[in-house]
Amino acid sequence: MISSASCKLNKNTTSLAFLPMYQYEINAKARYSSARNLPTYTCQHIDIERHLPQDAINKLRDIEKTSSDVAKDTWEFLKSVTLLEGSQTCSRHLQNCPFQTSCLDISGSMCVHYSTMGKKVDGALLKKNGTSNKLLQIYVKYHCSRKTPLLIHENLQNFDSTELASLLAEGGYKYLCRINVCAADAGLAVNPRSRGCLGCPID
Repeated sequence: MISSASCKLNKNTTSLAFLPMYQYEINAKARYSSARNLPTYTCQHIDIERHLPQDAINKLRDIEKTSSDVAKDTWEFLKSVTLLEGSQTCSRHLQNCPFQTSCLDISGSMCVHYSTMGKKVDGALLKKNGTSNKLLQIYVKYHCSRKTPLLIHENLQNFDSTELASLLAEGGYKYLCRINVCAADAGLAVNPRSRGCLGCPID
């Protein structure tokens, strides 16, 4: 799932500061781990797919089963969908919490379909038409609808960001930069692999 930390600007400080408002993380262990480092007001949502009406979710599952070009048909369908408004089930506060807009979204999508191992499993088909791609398209649909001012997307260093940038461009985003970073450079040895980050501000 998309692991996301979305923020609002704290205007009460003399320097630029951001307050984490919500996070998406489908993995329960990861949600528990990150909750210890997030402020108590930060909401944690399980699945970005829940922004879609149930009939739209069902339609996407039908497309996955029957389409010969899942990625194309999924995106064409998503463009016609109206997202749900209001609240989301919050796994941290154990209630429906009002969903807040943000000025910055930092997200990392599932990397299995873009990894070396993923390519070995089913070649380009898995990369193009796998579950990871559907969730990535919902991520694009969500931010294009909400007009989040700045997006930073993280994945593997060999993640091809061309299609992602193209989809975002349809919603008014422009390609800012692509940088490769490594947590080890900041002294973090937990995951020393290099990652690629794509920055896209709304035009």
